[in-house]
Amino acid sequence: MDKRKIVYRPKTKKPDTIRPAVCAHAQMQEGVEAFLSELKRRKQSPLSIGKRRYDLRLFTAFLEERDIRRFQDVTRRTLDQFRLWLMAQGYSEAIQESTTRAAQLLLRFLA
Repeated sequence: MDKRKIVYRPKTKKPDTIRPAVCAHAQMQEGVEAFLSELKRRKQSPLSIGKRRYDLRLFTAFLEERDIRRFQDVTRRTLDQFRLWLMAQGYSEAIQESTTRAAQLLLRFLA
């Protein structure tokens, strides 16, 4: 019987496009950390929280590339552009969906 651990390892086409965990903009980083803390408080699994953290790194990297410094400036069009950006980076449809969903949950949490 195979008892190997299943570990989430995101597939990344261009590792240099993903920023470190800390966003350039402190306000955005504080929002992400508050959201992740809320997920922890709700007793979500560490793997789920790790996946959300990764998804939100992609989202904040996308926002920083477009010089969007506040989550309040994100529009529905920005989210549509984010999904197209993920598609252009070669992410699967499932990853596009889950990552866009993580961004939506973050924005709803901060609203």
